[in-house]
Amino acid sequence: MKRSLACLILMILLGLPAAGNVVQKNHVEAELVAASNAVQPGSEFWVALRLKMDPRWHTYWKNPGDSGLATSLEWQLPAGFEAGPIEWPYPERIDTQGLVGYAYSDQVFLLTRMRAPKELKPGQPMKLRARAAWLACEESCIPGDADLELTLAVSQDPGAPSAWAQSIAATLDKLPRTDQPVMAQAGWDGRSIAVAFPLSQPADKAEFFPSEDGLIDDAAPASFRALDSGVELRLAAPEGEAAKPTRLAGLLVVEDDRGQTLSYWVDTAIGLNPPAGTPTSGPSTEVPASFAVSLGLAFLGGMLLNLMPCVFPVLSIKVLGFVEQANHDKSQPWKHGVVFAAGVLVSFWVISGALLALRAGGEKLGWGFQLQSPQFVVAVACLFLLIALNLLGVFEVGEELQSLGDLADHKTGFAGSFWTGVLATVVATPCTAPFMGAAVGATLTLPAVYSVLIFSSLGLGMAFPYVLLTSVPALLNRVPRPGAWMITFKQLMAFPMLLTSVWLAWVLGKQLGVDAVATLLGFMVLIALGAWVLGRWGLDGERSRKRELARLVASVLMLGSIGLAMVRVEPDAESIEWQVFSPELVERLREEGKPVFVDFTAAWCLSCQVNEKVALASHPVRERFRALGVEAVKADWTNRDEAITRALESFGRNGVPLYVYYPAGGADPIVLPEVITPQIVLKALEGGSEQKG
Repeated sequence: MKRSLACLILMILLGLPAAGNVVQKNHVEAELVAASNAVQPGSEFWVALRLKMDPRWHTYWKNPGDSGLATSLEWQLPAGFEAGPIEWPYPERIDTQGLVGYAYSDQVFLLTRMRAPKELKPGQPMKLRARAAWLACEESCIPGDADLELTLAVSQDPGAPSAWAQSIAATLDKLPRTDQPVMAQAGWDGRSIAVAFPLSQPADKAEFFPSEDGLIDDAAPASFRALDSGVELRLAAPEGEAAKPTRLAGLLVVEDDRGQTLSYWVDTAIGLNPPAGTPTSGPSTEVPASFAVSLGLAFLGGMLLNLMPCVFPVLSIKVLGFVEQANHDKSQPWKHGVVFAAGVLVSFWVISGALLALRAGGEKLGWGFQLQSPQFVVAVACLFLLIALNLLGVFEVGEELQSLGDLADHKTGFAGSFWTGVLATVVATPCTAPFMGAAVGATLTLPAVYSVLIFSSLGLGMAFPYVLLTSVPALLNRVPRPGAWMITFKQLMAFPMLLTSVWLAWVLGKQLGVDAVATLLGFMVLIALGAWVLGRWGLDGERSRKRELARLVASVLMLGSIGLAMVRVEPDAESIEWQVFSPELVERLREEGKPVFVDFTAAWCLSCQVNEKVALASHPVRERFRALGVEAVKADWTNRDEAITRALESFGRNGVPLYVYYPAGGADPIVLPEVITPQIVLKALEGGSEQKG
């Protein structure tokens, strides 16, 4: 009876699918899966980490490339089980504005070969546990992790294939071939690595994925040449690489003439000369085959850039200006279109020149690289605010400076058209249109002359609709005539500008923190005040002295605020490095005999923020912290935290601020007053030193 019952239980277990928990986190679905529902004692079997990414998101290969982080697995296995390393299927090359990552999109199975102990008893289920960690990226990157487990039956016979058996089998085909080793030959010619791969099948395509970062320039596409008995790739050396690399290791992925994709692991020494038959590198006048495609993509991307929310409001007002100009003089609109295009082109040439100069200095940069500068982010955020205030009618910049919709004076109108082209390019820098990524990415690997041509094509694409519109009267006649409705339209267009300012403030917060955002918003209020003063008293109809004074005050408020904001958001390289509070951390640091300063604070506590700026962020206090080796711990009570509440109560407090200094050597803590100055903090630090002495 017992034997029959055991057989029945075993049959039920074998019929059940392998069970594992599924974790959905940060755009990634993760779980452990196996090819079979059962494990035989002493057998080897495959287990996979399945990662299912949301559309447009990806996770990384073992060498993530220019940026990213490889997925990892930490196993917690039953006694006797052994797990091998992750077996990685070949990745894909993902180019994000000149930065190349080696990654997986949609879904990937990362395989691990398992060995079960011979002592396993059939009929009893067993669990495999692992902690997985990954980085998921789209335009932004979010780390994720999950504690996963997989339950499998134990049987003397092979179990039934699981629901994932076919997917795991397909992934096995994407692993490097071990039955056909590739004896590659590699040579160094002073600028690049030329590699010849002998293959048994003709290849139509080939890609190389280096085993680690720094072996090659990931952003530079490899040049491919089919050989009679294999393929040849030329791989660019990393920028600034002077010494000859000694070894090349990585994954070769080829697509043969039948459309079959195979991968081979390559590990070979690099000689002093390229393999026989490999042409040496040098200055080439041959235009890359993809250059024409890049030019076309750049032109199309430039056209679509006009539809981006940061560009469309400015240019839509400009179009209405073209219409008004046509009503005054039929011969003028096309000239304004050409001058506008010149402003756009000159601006793109300036950007391309700066980009190429920085790339020559070793920087890896792409479109929008200037937004990596907090000062530029502040300047553009303030510019968008001023444009919005102008569109809302808070102020007008006057005929002599030419407001966005005013083309009454054709002499100054041409200058206005040129500077509108410049303005359109500047406000376009935070935006990226479709097709731009591939085109701009190509500029980072091509010779300078080709890069400038691609940026020129991008500018021509952006200017083309306006040149066409101003050159064909029939098209211009289809644009609605300016009228009273235009006031409402202009005011409506201000709100995308304001939203872009909000987004740029968020970018600044990511770069420098919430204090920088508060600083920017404060100066934006002053800028708005200056704009209001200009609109209220700086109009041409006012008396001359009042008008000039208003313009002076407005200029000081607006330009001064922008300048000061750009200076004030400079990160402090010498700021105190605060650790996050926990009672255990403070206790451990005290047991180690270190001096500890605990700042009990909150974002909504005004006196806390004043104390931090006046005292804790002062240069003498920072220097003394550094000299004494003080461990700085911040107990942030912005959101309610029971551990911080209990710590406050232990000092007889029920609110913040509270400053506690624990001298080195375990001496009694020193409680500072609620309002502190640099002298008070320094005195407490010196008092602690005397106690220690």
